[in-house]
Amino acid sequence: MLYEKGYRLISVSDYIDGNIDVGAGMTPVVVTFDDGTLSNFNIIEENGEFVIDPDCAVGIINAFAEEHPDFGRTSAFCLFGTNPFRQGEYLEYKLKYLVDNGFEIESHSYGHENLSELGPEAIMKSLGKIDRFIEEKVPGYRIRALALPYGGRPKDDQARAAIAQGRFEGNEYRNEAVFAVGWQPERSPIDMKTDFQYLNRVHASNEKFGIRYWLEDFDNHPEKRFVSDGDAETFTVNEKDLASLSYEKVGDRAIRVIK
Repeated sequence: MLYEKGYRLISVSDYIDGNIDVGAGMTPVVVTFDDGTLSNFNIIEENGEFVIDPDCAVGIINAFAEEHPDFGRTSAFCLFGTNPFRQGEYLEYKLKYLVDNGFEIESHSYGHENLSELGPEAIMKSLGKIDRFIEEKVPGYRIRALALPYGGRPKDDQARAAIAQGRFEGNEYRNEAVFAVGWQPERSPIDMKTDFQYLNRVHASNEKFGIRYWLEDFDNHPEKRFVSDGDAETFTVNEKDLASLSYEKVGDRAIRVIK
């Protein structure tokens, strides 16, 4: 459905960096999976060999990308604990497979704690531990984002600062993007109003404000939909939106203004 309606995948890192490298007329979309369940990434035995389950998320994405290479296959798996994907014997293989094949690994805390109930030190312990765990399994890999467990976000400024960045037992982490649970599409990454420390997401569901709801909304109101100009090095902006433009995010890239 996304493909047929002109949506194309970009990564979490692409969104953070404002790297919208999809074809002209296409709309970028970021796909994230929380929790690291077995249905996200499962290994099965088939004809005496161990293969990726074609019915798990990674298998489905791979198969679709083979048929539609212009759709892409990058997606982000937001993980917690020491046994993500629930097959400990394949853990290191799975994590390295994701990184080597264009997927991303992001944080979902260490113990799936509700961070709104924790103070700064406890938050740094949780986020620092999962960051270190992933780094140990995939040396050199850097987590850039956090999906808030239960959508819990503390009100205390110091606790919120600890979500963005911190240190635990000498390990430093930095979450350049923080994802809420829902409930609506997010603004352009170069919009000054975009709050990277509390980014909206849309549930993959048929419920109100789920993905079908918003796709239909964009079909009925195409003027609300982000559409790429096909040039990753140029941002095309309506003149009326210049006041909301984040020149820091634009960086050295060109700006094309239309009326």
